[in-house]
Amino acid sequence: MAIPARHDIVSLGRVSDEDKYALLEAADVLVLPSHLESLGIVLLEAWQVGTPCLVSAKNKVTSGQVARAGGGAAYDRGGFARALATVLADRELRRMHADRQAARAGIEVVAADRALRRLVELAGMIEQCDFVEKPTAETDDGEIYFTQLFLTPPPDRSPR
Repeated sequence: MAIPARHDIVSLGRVSDEDKYALLEAADVLVLPSHLESLGIVLLEAWQVGTPCLVSAKNKVTSGQVARAGGGAAYDRGGFARALATVLADRELRRMHADRQAARAGIEVVAADRALRRLVELAGMIEQCDFVEKPTAETDDGEIYFTQLFLTPPPDRSPR
């Protein structure tokens, strides 16, 4: 679909992820007018940076996503201006999304820290293992090759 030539529409074309998230974060609202969108990835991206969304009420999938997430509003024919005004006036909605984003970032840091600690622990266990290569296949000309490497932990350090 061609973008109409208007002074108030700027077509950016493809932008980097960094620019995309900066633009989404700077937006007051993201409008997704699609009647056919099945999973609004752009909705998730907008919410990730705390931007509420307006979607068509005609699309039950995205309007359901917005309702369940508390992430904006759905508008019907003739109700766009009212829905937009409601979302723009709802400072609590924007604060809630910013709080969710901050909480999610904290959770991600904690999860990453736990995963890193576990990885270091496993690496230490692997260092104490005996490596045993076992033949797992033989070629037509009789050569044996290995596709698996077996770890044998010492008796006092068996995995949990």
